[in-house]
Amino acid sequence: NDLIAFNIKTGKLIDKYSKSDIINLNISNSVWINNGNNSMSFSKGYKKLVSEYYDATAESVTNDNALEKINGWVNKNTNGKIDKIIDNTNFDSALINAIYFKAAWRNHFSKSNTQKAEFNERSGKKTETDFMNSTEYFKNAYCDGVKVVELEYTDRTDVFDKDGGYIRTDVLKDADIGMYVLMPEEDKEINPCEIISKCRKENKFAYTELDLYIPKFKIEYSKV
Repeated sequence: NDLIAFNIKTGKLIDKYSKSDIINLNISNSVWINNGNNSMSFSKGYKKLVSEYYDATAESVTNDNALEKINGWVNKNTNGKIDKIIDNTNFDSALINAIYFKAAWRNHFSKSNTQKAEFNERSGKKTETDFMNSTEYFKNAYCDGVKVVELEYTDRTDVFDKDGGYIRTDVLKDADIGMYVLMPEEDKEINPCEIISKCRKENKFAYTELDLYIPKFKIEYSKV
């Protein structure tokens, strides 16, 4: 209910993770006005506010340079993972948020353990692909016929001097970040968020030793 307090808290959150060497979470924000379609402009107070609390860019573009500037901004702030976000200039203003996340799992998968195995697609098609595998103690749960494994991201890193001597261990406080992998019973339709929330609420998660096999995968998504 307090917008100023919200802005302050958000600013601290962005600052905390963007400056961490343990978890790389870059939250980039920008606001754009297309002066090719209108004569609006940002006030000095607004530009100061979004810069101070959201580390945000507030810029004006034209129909001639909008694609280059905005797509260039997105490409830079996602380390090249997203090379463009707009393909036309049919807008008066645009609010664009880009999130780049990279971190190491607490339990690493050894490259030497990667093996070919059969993956069963939902369509019934069987495909041979590379599977990462590891036998470790993982946090996992079983809820409503669904197996859930949480692959926790590390919250600490060791710091060494130039000669390889140990100096200290840096810890990122209050970091509770993980990747959830769900395997439902055959042909069972699920809502992943509801399952995970229920498992957490009912304290179903526990550490047990698992032989975990996960196919290497890549996901791309876009919506116009």
